[in-house]
Amino acid sequence: MRTFKEFRVNEASYVSNDKDILDSIWKEVRPRLEKELKRGNVETTNMIARLAKFKVTKQGQQRGRTFRYDLKRWKHLNNID
Repeated sequence: MRTFKEFRVNEASYVSNDKDILDSIWKEVRPRLEKELKRGNVETTNMIARLAKFKVTKQGQQRGRTFRYDLKRWKHLNNID
């Protein structure tokens, strides 16, 4: 039977520059998002897409396709500067 220390070896701390940290996070997140989109679940993808002012939907699309569109800002809709 494995000890507690043997389980934690794979979860070591990681120190690197900002770009490499983001790449390591994206490496883990991307497969999960792809799996959820295949299942038709767009909630998690939309939470991340909102950071870039996008939204995604699968409604009205062919199987295996996703539609991405820009979110409008209120100040643009109301012409308020």
